[in-house]
Amino acid sequence: MDHRKCKVAALGYFVLEVSDLPRWENLTVNVLGLQVGRRKEGEYLALRMDRYENRLILTQGPKDDVKAFGWEVHCEEDLDIIAKRIAAAGLPIVEASADEAADRFVRRLFRCEDYDGNQVELVYAPRVTNRPFLSSVVEHGFVTGQLGLGHYVHVTKKDQERTLYFYRELLGLSIVDHVRQKFNDSFTADVAFMGCNARHHTVAAFEFPAVEKQVHHIMIEVNDMQDMGRMHDRCRAEGYPMMMSIGMHPNSHAQSFYIKSPSGFGFEVSWGGVLVGKDWTVREYDVLDSWGHHYEP
Repeated sequence: MDHRKCKVAALGYFVLEVSDLPRWENLTVNVLGLQVGRRKEGEYLALRMDRYENRLILTQGPKDDVKAFGWEVHCEEDLDIIAKRIAAAGLPIVEASADEAADRFVRRLFRCEDYDGNQVELVYAPRVTNRPFLSSVVEHGFVTGQLGLGHYVHVTKKDQERTLYFYRELLGLSIVDHVRQKFNDSFTADVAFMGCNARHHTVAAFEFPAVEKQVHHIMIEVNDMQDMGRMHDRCRAEGYPMMMSIGMHPNSHAQSFYIKSPSGFGFEVSWGGVLVGKDWTVREYDVLDSWGHHYEP
């Protein structure tokens, strides 16, 4: 095996530490249509989007931010190779106990921190169930499977080049696109979009130390535009404030809207993202939005 080509396969799950667990449960279950898989009252809630036992874990706590990013690998050999690569780069990484892995619904689990101090979890063999995924409000389900959970935008606090090194050289992601958009004389967003499978991007990164959260937003994708539209209406009806109106991204072709989550960072719901193949050409754009996505106060 060429160890240089060894990479993570997909984004498996998010762990969020939230101060208002009931408000988050209402958003994720009643508004966005995820399904409760397991709960421990007042402590955590594990949510499903498909056959996986866990796609989103909500834990009770004051942080109001992402607590961990769970990256899935294809095989145990990949897991060990990537863990050794991270250690060789000087980042401490440890294998979790069997009980800790079980808490994440996986067979094996390594933990480390990236250069911005975010907890990264590398996992093998996530647990799946034969119980069908049943949503009370989403008719056509979510885009997951081999494409993973969705994506997130990493807010670099220290050094964008080191952030890109972590994702590209240590986790094995590839650059898909760049967007460099000037907002004013003092700030230009220089966003690198990276992927590890056919989803257009699984993570994007840009340097913006003024953002206090570890992410600008996290994203989930639905299979049907009608489901996205109904989610949009339910968000407004339930009083979840819009961050950006419905719009379209020029690079991924995804149509989406953003709400401000109960923890303060963005939550994007999208539909129609393009798939990336071997013939994909890396492009550079000067705008993040083809139309729409207007900021709302």
